[in-house]
Amino acid sequence: NPVSPTQREKYLEDPGFGKYFTDHMAVAEWNQASGWSDLTISAYGPLNLDPAAMVFHYGQEIFEGMKAYYQPDGSIALFRPDANALRFAKSAARITLPELPVEDFVSAVEALVKQDAGWVPKKVGESLYFLYFVKGRGKDATIFTPKLTGTLLHGITRDSILSVAKDLGYKVEEGMISIDQWRDGVASGEISEIFACGTAAVIAPVGSAKSKYGTWVTGDGNPGEITMEIRNHLLGIQHGTVADKHGWMKRVI
Repeated sequence: NPVSPTQREKYLEDPGFGKYFTDHMAVAEWNQASGWSDLTISAYGPLNLDPAAMVFHYGQEIFEGMKAYYQPDGSIALFRPDANALRFAKSAARITLPELPVEDFVSAVEALVKQDAGWVPKKVGESLYFLYFVKGRGKDATIFTPKLTGTLLHGITRDSILSVAKDLGYKVEEGMISIDQWRDGVASGEISEIFACGTAAVIAPVGSAKSKYGTWVTGDGNPGEITMEIRNHLLGIQHGTVADKHGWMKRVI
């Protein structure tokens, strides 16, 4: 049964992550003869899977995460949905699952957002949810991230951060770095800030690292100035308070 509006508002006061689920879900069928079809928006509930489904025997499964953001004018927008849809299709192709067309992926998300629009939080930093290193300081700083070699996800947030960093006047570098170089860079002050990123967290500052090689604290252990500047700029784009010069936001309602 759908959650009452009163209870939903109570949930949205402190939604957390993965704590509450909306009232509906999008479901589509696939068969070899007709491909993907019969997209429906149905009540949220358990999935009916055959015991012979390959996900149980070979772990053959993919997922994609993305968010819907409340905008200042009361509308709701998606952040780079085409990029998520394309990555979802690539993931399917990699393990020989049937690829869902990009337009069908986006249409399904739009339909679900319209159905459950009341579940989109209104606070900045909150949304409906469907290793970076900084070298140097000030505008001469370089945003450094490990390059994509096949073992790292082609992250949409990662790509967006690199673009935002350039927009803000920072140099961007992709390469390889060892744990020793990381630790020594922090010790010398060459590495002044560290943050991780992803769809769920957007940007998560890293104040210290602990491993069998030792423990080291970056700076004073608090979120860095550049880290927060990039994070706030990206959140501003997503929530509609900073101009979207890249055309990343897709309005749904």
